[in-house]
This record gives sequence, structure tokens and C-alpha cells, in this order.
Amino acid sequence: MELNDKVKEVLTNKNRINILSTANKNGETDVAVFGSALLTEKNTVSFVLKETSRSLANIKENPYASCLVLLPAAGAKGFQVKGHRFYLK
Repeated sequence: MELNDKVKEVLTNKNRINILSTANKNGETDVAVFGSALLTEKNTVSFVLKETSRSLANIKENPYASCLVLLPAAGAKGFQVKGHRFYLK
């Protein structure tokens, strides 16, 4: 699938916060904050996960996952963010 310009912009923002949600084959969920969602030269999204990661184990059992990317507002008072979600398989 071709990534649109908005997705590319979000994934190259250095201030982003990535949240990955996965579930195993039994539907037991996991949510993890991580920093390794990267846009590759081939315009695909790459995730770097440790071999001992629960998220990786879940993805191996169930390839459906979602990633929420939060972009904190620069100079905002309080907690203001914009969010973008990506569905994975």
C-alpha cells in the first residue's frame, strides 16, 4: 500500500510518541510505548522489537495490530496532542 504524505510527515516527526497495540491468538491484549517506528526508503513502516518483546510474540501469533502516533503540540499549555493511527497486518 502506498503511504500518503500525511503518514510520511507523521512518521518523520522527531517528537512523536509511538504506542503499539497487539493481541495474541487468544485475544489477550498488550499496549507498549516504543520509539522505533521508522519510515524506510521504500516507503514502508519498520518496527524494531526485541526478540523477548511481548508485542513481537503477539504479532507472530496474530498479525493484526495498530499503532497510535501522538504528536505533542509545541509550546502548548497543558497536554495537547494530535494523534494518528495506523492499522497493521
